[in-house]
Amino acid sequence: MDIRLSASAPIAFGRHAFDPWRGELRTAGARPVALGACAVRVLQALIAGAGQVLTPAQLTERAWPGRAIHPSNLRVQIGVLRRALAGDRDLIGTVPGRGYVFMGETVGRGAAQSGLVGRDALLDALQRGSASTPILTLTGPAGIGKSALAGALAQRLALPTVHLRLDELAGRDDATLASAAAAGFGLAGTATAAALAAALPARPALLVLDNYDHAIDAAARLAETLARSQPALRIVATGRQTLRVDGETVVRVPPLDVRGLDGALRLLLERGCGPWLAGAAPDPDIAGAAAHLCRRLDGVPLALVLAAAQVRAQRPFGIPAILGCLRRLADAPRDLALGAASPDCTLSARHLSLHAAAAWSAPLLPAPARQALAVLARLPGWFGLWDAVALLRVHGGGGHDPVDRLALLAAHSLLLVDTSTAPARYRVALAARAWAEG
Repeated sequence: MDIRLSASAPIAFGRHAFDPWRGELRTAGARPVALGACAVRVLQALIAGAGQVLTPAQLTERAWPGRAIHPSNLRVQIGVLRRALAGDRDLIGTVPGRGYVFMGETVGRGAAQSGLVGRDALLDALQRGSASTPILTLTGPAGIGKSALAGALAQRLALPTVHLRLDELAGRDDATLASAAAAGFGLAGTATAAALAAALPARPALLVLDNYDHAIDAAARLAETLARSQPALRIVATGRQTLRVDGETVVRVPPLDVRGLDGALRLLLERGCGPWLAGAAPDPDIAGAAAHLCRRLDGVPLALVLAAAQVRAQRPFGIPAILGCLRRLADAPRDLALGAASPDCTLSARHLSLHAAAAWSAPLLPAPARQALAVLARLPGWFGLWDAVALLRVHGGGGHDPVDRLALLAAHSLLLVDTSTAPARYRVALAARAWAEG
């Protein structure tokens, strides 16, 4: 079981320790000071800023996302926090004409930055949307970055957070999930969702149900029970299917932009060439080859990270070797798909190749849909609905409606659907293609 308290673990700075979950500021040699819910969220937002000056509008949005708050309320909470800090009130600094900044050096998890590339606009939208929905589900194909986004969003929200990686739990039943969540919230011994809902304090908090695919039914029941009974609790869930529960808002995570400089290209160059090109514009040939590779890899973050691992290995040999690596990968992306590259040691076992990433959830797919995926993976790019139906009627075996199978593949995030055209068009997701071809 992996329980990560990304914002609820106490955060130490100087002689102080801030406990977001208990709503306390503890100072050496003094009694703990109880903070109200508003003051807790303002301090969390300041700490999460990690030394950045936050304007009153930014701080208000982070502390009260989606709500119209009068500026005087923010000033009141800043005053409350400074009084609690007593002799260290200057740890919350005022920058005239700009806003506020947290000046302390923290030890804990609350101030870490996401480090995500090309996701700022999406994170802004997720932060705003999370204020109006009890359950926010991030879904999409393997390798698209759902877990990374959930972690970054938790940092943005700056709430006491329990982050459960459901793919690493010992069981997939209701009791296992409820017990894990309860332990994360400091309520060990609670083994049902209803008991957990009754025991949780009525204060803002965040529960992340990460990678729930193999425990989707239990995760859905837990999320629905908690959301119904705990209106102050927010739930962020990640999976390749949706939970299909009341109160759920679904966001399909898109690939990184392959056209501009701040999306896929930046990720590939920073991970692959970062220190080697520090302070310098990339060689034009390298930039062109990298942009072509980004398009070949559909802007899928995991594919780009795997490619960057290969590029890094070529840095000692200079520009010709890097350029050759980029061009080879663009000509044969299947090498990445099947894990022929040197693995990135920072990745989990199921993320060492696109094939492994897709294979993790393959057993959840019914046999007729797996057969349809194998057939559709032969198509090189985007295709129309009736092209797919015709192909499945000839090669996909009988007895099953081709349209039903296409819908099932789309529901499992194995088939990408582009509705920006009329009629819509379809494409097998990159990792799914790797699994089908492997």
